[in-house]
Order: sequence, then C-alpha cells, then structure tokens
Amino acid sequence: MNPKISSELVSTVTNDILEAINDINPSVSTNLKRAFYFKGRKSDKIATKVIEILTDSDDIVLDPFFGGGSFIISALQIPRFIYGIELDN
Repeated sequence: MNPKISSELVSTVTNDILEAINDINPSVSTNLKRAFYFKGRKSDKIATKVIEILTDSDDIVLDPFFGGGSFIISALQIPRFIYGIELDN
C-alpha cells in the first residue's frame, strides 16, 4: 500500500474543483455576514460545490479551519456529517 497521493491525482482533483467553481459568484451572502463577522469567510456556494466534488453521501467532512462557518452550513444542507476545529486567538 502506498500512502502517498500522486501528483497526478492532486492535479486532477484541483482542476476538477477549479472548473466546477469557475462560474460561481464568490461573494458571501448578507445573512452570513450579519450572523457574525469573520474576516476569512468563504462563499457557502463554493463550499457546497467543493464538498459535493470531494465527498460521497456517507463521508464525514473535517474542516480544520472552521471559523467562518461556510463549510458547516454547506455540509449540513447537502447533507454530510461534519466536524470542525477552530483556534480562537
């Protein structure tokens, strides 16, 4: 068993994601902005597309940079199980 991920697979997945999100508006919805301020918040539409591409319906998502909440919102809407970690300074 080779635990190393090939550079070809990384390239393919990266290209698939970039192609899929190319036409998505990267802005964050007003409702998310009003919920609480977070400087690095990502678009929930982009988060949804990334989760759909990289996971199956029975997968668990781990978001190690949980701060803005975009991925939890998207994962719960798809639905996927999700765990998140955030270091609060």
